[in-house]
Amino acid sequence: MKNGTVIIKCSDYEEGATSVFIHADNCLWSGGLTFYIDDKNLQSFFDKLLEYQGNADSATLEYGEPNDKWAYYIKLAVKPKDKLGHASLNIHLIDNSLNKGSVELAITCTQPEVNELGRLIKKSYLQKTEEIWEV
Repeated sequence: MKNGTVIIKCSDYEEGATSVFIHADNCLWSGGLTFYIDDKNLQSFFDKLLEYQGNADSATLEYGEPNDKWAYYIKLAVKPKDKLGHASLNIHLIDNSLNKGSVELAITCTQPEVNELGRLIKKSYLQKTEEIWEV
């Protein structure tokens, strides 16, 4: 049974920043958002995903604020879920632009799948491709 899907596409925005489109689906809820982020924060996040080992590890990308003073808010957080090696990718997206909307969902995955998500985000960032992570 499929737990969820994340589609990610990075593209150039301006020097030192990247435009990121993300769409997440956990088979019950889905939503997407395009946002701009400085390269260092994005690189730090995919590096943490690549190095994720489970146990007490965690990786979080948080950008913007969850209020209407920002055009958007994004929080992607990976945390251990149980002692069997499962993790939870928690996704919270808020769009305060003209589209107005939000979604909050979780996708259960394993440590190798977290590492794969990091690899795909890095690949999208470096090659400006659309990547699909399915677990």
